[in-house]
Amino acid sequence: ELFGRAREGVFVEVGAHHPMHISQTYLLETQGWHGVLVEPQPRLAALLRQNRPRSKVFEYAMVAPGREAEAYLVIPSASGASAYVTFEAPTSDRFERVKTATIDWVLEQAGVEQVDYLSLDIEKRELDALRGFNLGKYRPKLILIEDHLHTLEKHRFLTAHGYRLIDRIGYNQWYIPENNPFPL
Repeated sequence: ELFGRAREGVFVEVGAHHPMHISQTYLLETQGWHGVLVEPQPRLAALLRQNRPRSKVFEYAMVAPGREAEAYLVIPSASGASAYVTFEAPTSDRFERVKTATIDWVLEQAGVEQVDYLSLDIEKRELDALRGFNLGKYRPKLILIEDHLHTLEKHRFLTAHGYRLIDRIGYNQWYIPENNPFPL
């Protein structure tokens, strides 16, 4: 609704996972948008490269400034459990070493100068990723962030940076710039 039937736009999906299944940006891409997909799991990043031709794919875990190095991607053996990034050596489950970067660095590498839609779903590391993203420079028109509401840190961060909550669907919260007149 917010974008109407816009045929052009730029999206960034951090924690892109699968190219189509439960994708927050696939429909936009089929309608002419382009963007950046960030996914640290090599197998899924390869699928994204094969199936999302209008997107640039980056195989990194997103972190706050100063944490750029390597991290561990833990891939749980339990069915349905999500992979997650940690900086401490895992003691169980399957894991891989992955490269890390900030969202700002990725956008610079991709040549992105504006972001219309940002989606963040990286298993409780969303706040770290936001700290590596210049909200003032890119000022997305819409931000979707996964938030299980264990704390209000993500909400407070976004409201402190001039965003307001407009909806919550499942674990996803939707934010727009506070001066946008879009009705709740």
